[in-house]
Amino acid sequence: MAYRKRNRRRMKRRQEMYKRKGRKIAVLLGLLLLVIGSVGCIASKDGVFTKQRISKAKQVTQSSGEEAVTEDRQKNTVLEEGSKNRKNSEKNQQTVRKDNKNKDNKNNKDKKDKKDKERESTTNKDKVNKNQTKKDSWKENSSSESKDRIAFLGDSRTEGLALSRTYKEADFYAKCGICLNQIQNKKNFILKNGKRGNMLDALFQKEYDKIYLMFGLNELGWPYEEEFESYYESLVNQIKERYPKAEIYIQSILPVVESKGDKIFNNENIDKFNGYVEKVAERTGAVYVDVASAMKKNGGLPEDASEDGIHLKREYMEKWSEYLKENT
Repeated sequence: MAYRKRNRRRMKRRQEMYKRKGRKIAVLLGLLLLVIGSVGCIASKDGVFTKQRISKAKQVTQSSGEEAVTEDRQKNTVLEEGSKNRKNSEKNQQTVRKDNKNKDNKNNKDKKDKKDKERESTTNKDKVNKNQTKKDSWKENSSSESKDRIAFLGDSRTEGLALSRTYKEADFYAKCGICLNQIQNKKNFILKNGKRGNMLDALFQKEYDKIYLMFGLNELGWPYEEEFESYYESLVNQIKERYPKAEIYIQSILPVVESKGDKIFNNENIDKFNGYVEKVAERTGAVYVDVASAMKKNGGLPEDASEDGIHLKREYMEKWSEYLKENT
């Protein structure tokens, strides 16, 4: 835009300059003719201008002025045509630049799309390879691990074991905060028929070879040993009746972090209740598994084993699983 404005200003200046020059030339020619006429008039006998000479002088002056104006117009026309040509050439150049730019953008886009497709295909191949590796490792683990049908029953700690996926081949029937006297009363599970049922209803839907139990944490505040043992024995006997050939494992109550214990949830009280659990196992013919001994350090759960002092971190979930696989 600035270039066009400068061109217009230049053209105007040139037009004005040519007009001024044309006027000056016309005036000078007129004066020259007048001088010549006056000289000729003086040299004549009568000493005056004739009408014929004066008219000729006027005609010459007018014709010279018209020629100057015509010349100015021609020059202006040439300048305007030159300006139009420049504008057209600029437009053509801009069009060519735009076309080149669009071609470059298209080429760059095509290259980018090609690279993205290559990356995507590479990523998909990596994912397929990873999934295949996982499947292979899972097959190896499955073949190395027991093919027994396994079930776990328990409270929030057993729930945590399920969520940790450290015992992948097992089914879990657990509920946070549940006590032995609530197992048959609370319908916390959705059965295969779509209805709600209690923990035993959910368990009895399938066949199992090994069944692991862990209860007692939420019962630590119970005042009577007999009540705790009675409910636990009733649970074990019902499971044995449904699965006469299955192995029933009763796990000891896991310890807590000593510094985070209180009047009820402390390791001394847990050890006392583990004595009750061991009695239940003896009377029912179940196998007592002392998982607590594998977790203890200086009489309690290590400080780094739990955030809240009760529920285990994944590292200790793995220790729990390994202990069971090695000892049962």
